[in-house]
Amino acid sequence: MDTTQQQAIADPAFETALRAKAKDVIDTMGQLQVEASPITFDVNGIAVELACGENDCRVTIADGSYQLRVPVGWLTAPPT
Repeated sequence: MDTTQQQAIADPAFETALRAKAKDVIDTMGQLQVEASPITFDVNGIAVELACGENDCRVTIADGSYQLRVPVGWLTAPPT
């Protein structure tokens, strides 16, 4: 990962965009009544992989440079 990507990920706008995209993905999966995991997508040109269980999701950013597990509710809640 280069410095530009690190700065983009550190920007609060990246978190907002990540949550919005993840919410769209989760909502779409629910509407289609399908379970596909993991799902990959880009946020501001940075690869993100989302693998959701019943209560939480594993989020992998920049091909594994960052990995975190968060509650599904955190991803799907409206921004504050």
